[in-house]
Amino acid sequence: MNIGDFTLGLIADVTEAADRVHISLGGGAGFSEVTHRNALAAELGQCQCEVTRPVYHKLKDGRAVAVGTVRFDIVYYNIIIEIKVYPTKRACSMTPQLKSQLCAYKRLLFENEHLCSVSFYCDRVCVRVMP
Repeated sequence: MNIGDFTLGLIADVTEAADRVHISLGGGAGFSEVTHRNALAAELGQCQCEVTRPVYHKLKDGRAVAVGTVRFDIVYYNIIIEIKVYPTKRACSMTPQLKSQLCAYKRLLFENEHLCSVSFYCDRVCVRVMP
């Protein structure tokens, strides 16, 4: 994964904003993912929430047909952010469900986009950039 200085700066922005949200809301316990998303979006400023993108299926004759949509929590410049909230203490490990979701999302990214997972736990926040 080739990440330029601009994108590294954006990832630093996301990390700092996520830390501020975690401190302000008191961790993952008690507030919903939507509340965390709205707080993170407010911290980041220049972003879009709940951005939808079509999902295509390639038919055997080569045609691609739209079969649904996916909803990205936040798009911050070229960073796609997926937010999860976990109300309990746990290691900052990725759940199989989140890993599967992020792998599917990666297939929908444009060439210059990067995928970032922000997981809020009751005692910490974990920010990961997907390779």
